[in-house]
Amino acid sequence: MLNELKVNPPGTNDAPCEFVEIAGPPGALLTNIYLLVLDGDAFANPGVVKLAENLDGYVLGSSGLLILAAEGSPYTIPTNTTLLTDVRLNTPGGALQRSAASALLVSSP
Repeated sequence: MLNELKVNPPGTNDAPCEFVEIAGPPGALLTNIYLLVLDGDAFANPGVVKLAENLDGYVLGSSGLLILAAEGSPYTIPTNTTLLTDVRLNTPGGALQRSAASALLVSSP
């Protein structure tokens, strides 16, 4: 499940402070799972995929967590957590939408 999203933190530059935390049973294998972030702005591009992350094959840490974060993230990652880094979260302005957006975990073969 999507447990926590840090979107658009205070300041003029979101990078590298955005992250997504996924929680589930410790040691769970993610099979055919994708994280999608969709534009929700009705006046721009509603439904356009802004971020797609293939999580297939990743295993939740023994803490039951997987965190998707920017390289060089300033946060302390809990012990026994699977960490996946993505350079798109290092982008000024962030990879996660500042305006209306939907975040989904999707299973697709």
